[in-house]
Amino acid sequence: MVVPPDWPDRWIAAGCVTQSLALDIERAATRIHDLMATVKQFTYMDNRAGPEVPRVRANGGELNQVWLNLIDNVLDAITESGTITVSVRAELDRTVVRIVDDGPGIPEHMQAHIFDAFFTTKPPGQGTGLGLDITRRLVRQYHGDVSVESRPGRTEFRVSLQIKKGADGQELDRTPSTGS
Repeated sequence: MVVPPDWPDRWIAAGCVTQSLALDIERAATRIHDLMATVKQFTYMDNRAGPEVPRVRANGGELNQVWLNLIDNVLDAITESGTITVSVRAELDRTVVRIVDDGPGIPEHMQAHIFDAFFTTKPPGQGTGLGLDITRRLVRQYHGDVSVESRPGRTEFRVSLQIKKGADGQELDRTPSTGS
């Protein structure tokens, strides 16, 4: 067997490439682990509302999509120093979630259209205009309502869902989860 004269250099280069690839794989595995932990945390987000919040008749994963869409829109609208406040409470036979921000507000002429499919104020390629439409469809699927009130310095999205009741018409125990 004839060994090429540059064999040691190739061996060293191959070793460096292998080490670099191993580091890339380790970083990718860490990112996957972190993403999976975040997804797991997100999927159980509906279990964190607290014992004072009445259960609603809805799918927790779909409600997580509602919260994600609303908060994503708020984050696009406010500045880095902006504030978002999320609150939840029982009102009559409904559980009401309010997401309030101190951003620039939604112009009055646009407010009637923000839940329309494909309506967006973002530049082409940066938004589909489907997030709030999907939100409204999901909330209505559970006989709920989503609305917005906005002026400069204060925008409030309000999601109202029916409290889950048993066969006897009584509210079920107030546990920190949603269920169907």
